[in-house]
Amino acid sequence: MESPGDRVEVARVCLDKRRVWGWAGALCVILASGIFGLALVLGFRPGPSDRSILLGLVLIFPLAFVHECLHAATAMVVGKIAWRDICFKVNWKMLAAVCHIKVDMTVKVTRLVAAAPVVLMTPVAVVLFLLYPSDMMVMLTTFTVVGSIADLLMLYELRRFAAHLWVSDHPTEAGFTIYQLP
Repeated sequence: MESPGDRVEVARVCLDKRRVWGWAGALCVILASGIFGLALVLGFRPGPSDRSILLGLVLIFPLAFVHECLHAATAMVVGKIAWRDICFKVNWKMLAAVCHIKVDMTVKVTRLVAAAPVVLMTPVAVVLFLLYPSDMMVMLTTFTVVGSIADLLMLYELRRFAAHLWVSDHPTEAGFTIYQLP
């Protein structure tokens, strides 16, 4: 779905890593407290569970991989993006896994691609937590939402742009450029 020929730049948006980490930290504390409180109400009593916490920490990596794969799958299905136009990498400045789309997409498609992991993974994590309240599920449910902070901030930034404009994903930074066709 690459935009053709000449294009006019409308805006450049770069997500500041301090802002992302600030929101992530605040949300992590709030969510973990709320989820842990809910676990107590459900009858879960925390105890020495080093294995559960260790397992939760180990599962964060596959969780991040699934998150990025959902971005890619949504781009392929909704945006008709070819597999060769998608690459996975790590942004070491943000300490985050990244799914980079090499071709331009419309704002409408970009919104769907950005929202997919939080919309699909959060309900699953919440249901699993309600079925199996534990230290590990508190961590995984919290990280499922916190891992989407950059996506949610991207959605927030995209809100002011018309759905028909084009988005070019920045290849190395957490950000994008908005284009309009002449």
